[in-house]
Amino acid sequence: MVPARDGLLRDLGFDVAELGMRALGLVFEAKPGKAYVHFPEIKVAAWLNADELASVEQEAAAGHAEFVRLLEQGRGAPPAERLLVWTINEVCRKLPVTHVLEIESGLLLEMWDEPVEDIPKYTSLPAETEMRHVALGLSELRMNEWEEVRRELGERLLFARFLPSSMRKLELSLYLKPAV
Repeated sequence: MVPARDGLLRDLGFDVAELGMRALGLVFEAKPGKAYVHFPEIKVAAWLNADELASVEQEAAAGHAEFVRLLEQGRGAPPAERLLVWTINEVCRKLPVTHVLEIESGLLLEMWDEPVEDIPKYTSLPAETEMRHVALGLSELRMNEWEEVRRELGERLLFARFLPSSMRKLELSLYLKPAV
């Protein structure tokens, strides 16, 4: 999603035109007339009115040149250079994601929700490693789909964890290198 240039983000002091691709967001929740949108590159999440948002994919499909360019630029970037919003979008297109549960940026130590001494059970990376954490809710997981996503993420994927989320649901936690 792209926010309007004269909407809430502008009122918060962000120049959407200047931000360009960094102003892309992901809808976490939608209600009639508004959506809760997370903008990972500027670390902002807010409820925006529906008229303040545009879907890059829908606008590109309608032939709007600016959105066609955004879509090509975002999806065309190599995985190591792709903005987090595009990485998440591609994962969501390939896996049966029902919800984006969380997006965080920072040190592994700051994002870890279990005892720190458990980190070595999952990775040999130092706890001070800068990364991006994305938690996705899945209804099911097919290993061939996961293997395809894992291959595409390549070296950007530091490690992943599959956790129980709720009754018959699964959380996929991805720990990613920041984009180059």
